[in-house]
Amino acid sequence: MVASGDETVTFSIDIDATVDFDAEFSFSGKDGIDRDHVPLGSSSASTTEVIKFPMVITVTRSVDPLPELVDAEVKRTRITANFGYVEPDWSEEAYEE
Repeated sequence: MVASGDETVTFSIDIDATVDFDAEFSFSGKDGIDRDHVPLGSSSASTTEVIKFPMVITVTRSVDPLPELVDAEVKRTRITANFGYVEPDWSEEAYEE
Protein backbone atom coordinates (compact mmCIF):
# COMPACT_ATOMS: atom_id res chain seq x y z
CA MET A 1 0.00 0.00 0.00
CA VAL A 2 1.31 3.43 -0.97
CA ALA A 3 -1.26 5.70 0.69
CA SER A 4 -4.55 5.54 2.55
CA GLY A 5 -7.17 8.22 3.10
CA ASP A 6 -10.68 8.42 4.52
CA GLU A 7 -12.26 7.53 1.16
CA THR A 8 -9.51 6.00 -0.99
CA VAL A 9 -6.66 3.50 -0.91
CA THR A 10 -3.64 3.73 -3.24
CA PHE A 11 -1.36 0.81 -3.95
CA SER A 12 1.38 -0.16 -6.38
CA ILE A 13 1.62 -3.37 -8.41
CA ASP A 14 3.81 -4.69 -11.20
CA ILE A 15 2.11 -5.81 -14.40
CA ASP A 16 3.75 -8.28 -16.79
CA ALA A 17 2.72 -7.53 -20.38
CA THR A 18 3.56 -9.64 -23.40
CA VAL A 19 4.45 -7.14 -26.13
CA ASP A 20 5.02 -7.84 -29.84
CA PHE A 21 7.61 -5.63 -31.56
CA ASP A 22 7.94 -5.31 -35.35
CA ALA A 23 10.67 -3.22 -37.00
CA GLU A 24 11.82 -2.33 -40.49
CA PHE A 25 15.54 -1.67 -41.00
CA SER A 26 17.15 0.16 -43.95
CA PHE A 27 20.89 -0.18 -44.45
CA SER A 28 23.09 2.30 -46.30
CA GLY A 29 26.74 3.18 -46.61
CA LYS A 30 28.51 6.42 -47.42
CA ASP A 31 30.20 6.49 -50.81
CA GLY A 32 33.80 7.60 -50.22
CA ILE A 33 34.07 9.34 -53.57
CA ASP A 34 30.73 11.11 -54.04
CA ARG A 35 29.89 11.27 -50.34
CA ASP A 36 26.40 9.98 -51.18
CA HIS A 37 24.50 7.48 -49.05
CA VAL A 38 24.15 4.28 -51.06
CA PRO A 39 21.31 1.89 -50.15
CA LEU A 40 22.57 -1.57 -49.19
CA GLY A 41 19.25 -3.30 -48.61
CA SER A 42 16.64 -3.68 -45.95
CA SER A 43 15.27 -6.19 -43.52
CA SER A 44 12.40 -6.67 -41.12
CA ALA A 45 12.39 -8.36 -37.75
CA SER A 46 9.90 -9.29 -35.06
CA THR A 47 10.24 -10.29 -31.45
CA THR A 48 8.04 -10.83 -28.41
CA GLU A 49 9.17 -9.62 -25.00
CA VAL A 50 7.62 -9.76 -21.53
CA ILE A 51 7.82 -6.24 -20.10
CA LYS A 52 7.26 -5.42 -16.44
CA PHE A 53 5.30 -2.19 -15.90
CA PRO A 54 4.92 -0.59 -12.45
CA MET A 55 1.36 0.65 -11.93
CA VAL A 56 -0.22 2.81 -9.21
CA ILE A 57 -3.93 2.26 -8.61
CA THR A 58 -6.34 4.26 -6.44
CA VAL A 59 -9.71 2.76 -5.46
CA THR A 60 -12.51 3.79 -3.14
CA ARG A 61 -12.56 2.31 0.37
CA SER A 62 -16.21 1.36 -0.07
CA VAL A 63 -16.57 -2.27 -1.10
CA ASP A 64 -20.34 -2.24 -1.58
CA PRO A 65 -20.64 -4.06 -3.97
CA LEU A 66 -17.01 -3.61 -5.17
CA PRO A 67 -14.35 -0.91 -4.82
CA GLU A 68 -14.59 1.71 -7.57
CA LEU A 69 -11.52 2.65 -9.60
CA VAL A 70 -10.58 6.30 -9.00
CA ASP A 71 -7.25 6.44 -10.89
CA ALA A 72 -4.76 4.12 -12.57
CA GLU A 73 -1.35 5.26 -13.75
CA VAL A 74 1.37 3.30 -15.53
CA LYS A 75 4.75 4.60 -14.47
CA ARG A 76 7.19 5.36 -17.26
CA THR A 77 9.78 2.72 -17.79
CA ARG A 78 12.50 2.24 -20.38
CA ILE A 79 11.56 -0.44 -22.88
CA THR A 80 14.06 -2.32 -25.02
CA ALA A 81 13.52 -5.02 -27.61
CA ASN A 82 16.25 -7.43 -28.67
CA PHE A 83 15.93 -8.28 -32.38
CA GLY A 84 19.13 -10.33 -32.35
CA TYR A 85 21.43 -10.17 -35.36
CA VAL A 86 19.88 -8.09 -38.16
CA GLU A 87 21.38 -7.81 -41.64
CA PRO A 88 20.15 -6.86 -45.11
CA ASP A 89 18.05 -9.46 -46.90
CA TRP A 90 20.22 -10.50 -49.86
CA SER A 91 17.72 -13.02 -51.26
CA GLU A 92 16.43 -12.58 -54.79
CA GLU A 93 12.81 -12.38 -53.55
CA ALA A 94 13.61 -9.09 -51.81
CA TYR A 95 14.49 -7.48 -55.15
CA GLU A 96 11.57 -8.84 -57.20
CA GLU A 97 8.80 -6.28 -57.72
